[in-house]
Amino acid sequence: MAAVRDSDGEKSSFRWLNAVRYVVAAAVFVLIVAVAANAIKVVLRPDTILFSVPGSSVFTRRFPRSRVEGDKLLFSFTVRALNPSGRARMYYYNITAYFFDNTTTPATESRSPSDDCLILFELGDMNVAPMQYEDTTKVLNTTRDPDHITTSFFDKLNKPAAARINDVVTMRVDGTLVTESISGFNTTPKLTTYYCRQLVVGLNPEDQASLSSQATRCTIS
Repeated sequence: MAAVRDSDGEKSSFRWLNAVRYVVAAAVFVLIVAVAANAIKVVLRPDTILFSVPGSSVFTRRFPRSRVEGDKLLFSFTVRALNPSGRARMYYYNITAYFFDNTTTPATESRSPSDDCLILFELGDMNVAPMQYEDTTKVLNTTRDPDHITTSFFDKLNKPAAARINDVVTMRVDGTLVTESISGFNTTPKLTTYYCRQLVVGLNPEDQASLSSQATRCTIS
């Protein structure tokens, strides 16, 4: 009888070990599936647009003085939004671009960026299809108005010859980002900020140096 009990005990131990093995194997399988699914989501459905400034330049042009408006400057630049996702459409809207010189921090939590920027621009909404890019070109005429542009910034560019600011100029871009999957599901709108650093302001669009310049890649931090 004792031998039978020992045999039953060994069988029970084997059953318990087998059960443990099944549980561990199931857990490992679930983990592998979760990792694979997350990897596919990251590759096919990233939730961030890639931003850049072609030519790394903000072009300006000086207009002859007007009796009514005084001096006037034309600003123009292009922002490119690339959607790296293979399946999701991305929307970026309510976009504002702020320019800062190298003495001002463009990321400030306690103050609005409009309080410290050199000049700001409202940009058009962007609707970028999967694996596509969209360019938004902004053209703005502005006078020597402190409410729209700092006086020192205007005066530095308002010269008979083409002016170029060699200091580091950073563009901060604020907007709301929404990602839409192929099934029509939208992510929660999220305020997303990009920083485009070391931009050159004041080049003429016909300048060969500007045409050969590489794009500036913008970062989220």
